[in-house]
Amino acid sequence: MTYTSKVAMQRDVEALNREYSKLSDGPDNAVYSDMWDALEGVEDYAERSKIVDRMSKVRFPRELHNVNAKRLDRIEAAGYLAPELRVELERLAARLAEVKATPIVKPAPRGPAKPPVSDLGICQICGRAIRTPKGRIAEHGYRRMDWGFNVNSCFGSHAQSFEVSRQALGQWIQLVRDRIETLGEMAAEASRERIKIANEIRCLEMELKHQSERHDNWTPKTEAA
Repeated sequence: MTYTSKVAMQRDVEALNREYSKLSDGPDNAVYSDMWDALEGVEDYAERSKIVDRMSKVRFPRELHNVNAKRLDRIEAAGYLAPELRVELERLAARLAEVKATPIVKPAPRGPAKPPVSDLGICQICGRAIRTPKGRIAEHGYRRMDWGFNVNSCFGSHAQSFEVSRQALGQWIQLVRDRIETLGEMAAEASRERIKIANEIRCLEMELKHQSERHDNWTPKTEAA
């Protein structure tokens, strides 16, 4: 197996990271919740720091590329990683390694080596008329309707023109559906995020109080006479 471009490889990497997030978010939320339960009622700064440090060591990595056997051993020993989930995470990590090790080989040119500049095709995604060297839509960007600025690479780049195929368009539609679903889940978690933010503010306020007292009560050390 080979990739025809870095963009194609990155699509698979992002898909694996999305799958990893769906699997790890639940257990990681449990770790986060238990950490705040353990901090409840603990006012001593040093003790709170020990609890946070201990629980941080069993948090799930944010990115799949940071998943390794040592980290999973620690999380599993703490009781937050079921054996069947570990199998899935190790599968994803192995797949990610395979993807990153896959060589990028540009496809051999087909047809005339230098097609005429006037040879245009309609991009499946942005609908613009783009040159089609080697029989495929040339690399190009486009203006996003939501953000209003140019995107470096249109998803339709290097695909066949709309006159010939709609495969890239179907893939793009699925990506849009997945993004809508993800944003819906994020909206549903808004209240949980507000609680997390409130807890973090409380923790920072305690840090501010502790460090301010140390700062305000500081006296220089003098040498004994």
